[in-house]
Amino acid sequence: MFEGLSNLEDMVFQSNSIEVLEPSTFIHLVSLRYLDLQSNYISSLPKGVFKGLTNLDSLHLGGNKIASIRNSTFVSLTNLTYLDLSDNPLVVIDAHAFRGLSRLETLIISETQLVNVDEGAAFGTDNLLELTADDPKLCCLFKPSEDCNTPPNPFATCEGLLRNTLLRTCIWLIGISALVGNILVIAWRTYKRRLDRENSVQMNFITNLAVADFLMGMYMIFIGSADAFFGKDYYLQAATWRNSFACKLSGFVAMVSSEASVFLLVLISLDRFICIVFPFGKFRFRTRSSRIALCFTWLLAILLAIIPIIIGDRISGFYGYSDVCIGLPLVTPATGFQGVWVESGDGETLDRHFVSTGNSGWAYSNAVFIGLNLICFVAVFVFYVAIFVYVRKAAVSSGRKTERKSEIRMAMKMAVIVGTDFLCWMPVIIMGILSQSGSAVIPVVTYVWTIVFVLPINSSLNPYLYTISTIIQQGGSRKSSIGSHRHSAISQRTSLSGGNSQAQECLKSTTQQ
Repeated sequence: MFEGLSNLEDMVFQSNSIEVLEPSTFIHLVSLRYLDLQSNYISSLPKGVFKGLTNLDSLHLGGNKIASIRNSTFVSLTNLTYLDLSDNPLVVIDAHAFRGLSRLETLIISETQLVNVDEGAAFGTDNLLELTADDPKLCCLFKPSEDCNTPPNPFATCEGLLRNTLLRTCIWLIGISALVGNILVIAWRTYKRRLDRENSVQMNFITNLAVADFLMGMYMIFIGSADAFFGKDYYLQAATWRNSFACKLSGFVAMVSSEASVFLLVLISLDRFICIVFPFGKFRFRTRSSRIALCFTWLLAILLAIIPIIIGDRISGFYGYSDVCIGLPLVTPATGFQGVWVESGDGETLDRHFVSTGNSGWAYSNAVFIGLNLICFVAVFVFYVAIFVYVRKAAVSSGRKTERKSEIRMAMKMAVIVGTDFLCWMPVIIMGILSQSGSAVIPVVTYVWTIVFVLPINSSLNPYLYTISTIIQQGGSRKSSIGSHRHSAISQRTSLSGGNSQAQECLKSTTQQ
């Protein structure tokens, strides 16, 4: 075939329904420099198929049915500088698949279905300048010297699941801190509940909050363990990990923990608000109503976390888009390519680039992590501000120094509680709004640090805010029992809002719990 065409330089067989290429098909085309085989039905590239094309400069194989690239497929193309393999159902690239392409400058492997890429696949492509691909891990393998065009992925790295030693160390420290602290809370509150039946509602709420925060500690340990397991070769297994059951389970646990913690903080704040501001109101959380509220809280958190798994076909990649297995709305993933013909020195060329568009998964993520969590934060903030205003007015009207001290102590604790809620939720909410609206481009490194340091901050601090500080405070109060008795006597004579002893008890519970 093609005998007598030794001087032919350009050949275009685009959209010709070609199905098979035999070995040595082009052996007589020794002067050929440009070969276009796009949009055919070629399913394989047998060894030796490009034999004789020693002067070929540009090869276009996009839009075919090629499923694998085997060892030494392009070994004869010693002068090739441009290779397009896009839009193929490509699954496997063997070791040394590109051997012999020492002058290759541009490689396009986008819109494929790559699952298995051998670590030695890039052998022989030392002069590669530009790579376009679907998976950032190919940037780690081929190491193009100028540009690697892949979908934006804030967690993409060539070092491991987590970016550096500091992050790897901190995720373990924060995870262990959340586990140990919340185990202590659960044990202490269970013990105290037997002795103090009057505050059983608050203890139930705080115990459940500890369980939710314990789950966040488990999530941090899951991610830290995955990073340790994969090590520096993680980028080779990134796609497998993101689609694995373990990753989906980790994301499910993280979302249950995050949302249950948010809802429980709202319940705790609401209970304190009702108890202090409306001490004689008809509605009050009792044992039965608190249990119903807790059941509803956990069911809602589990429902929100399991929806992406149940309808995974419609919300694909919600837990598997990021390497940390949770779809925070910090970036809009690229969903395809857009081609534009532009003028260049050699005529018109196709400029291909990634485009980012929304999908149902990210709309769901926005609704939960931005919309719902923002509403909950505002509710907590309003409840605590109302409590503080009410207590301040009552303290001013009483004129007692003891009440002023109690007011200051409560204000400081409320500031810490609301402040940690703000540090946990608002950075994610603000960055999500800015990212999704396109108002700002957030530095990529910010995302990973958010996952390690911002998202779990409440889970690590809540045990100390709600329980451990109380244990320390009670220990100190025993050493000053005389002062405590005097304060008790004064408190019995002092009234909040006209003899409101119930509000005083709630205030005492608020400052101690």
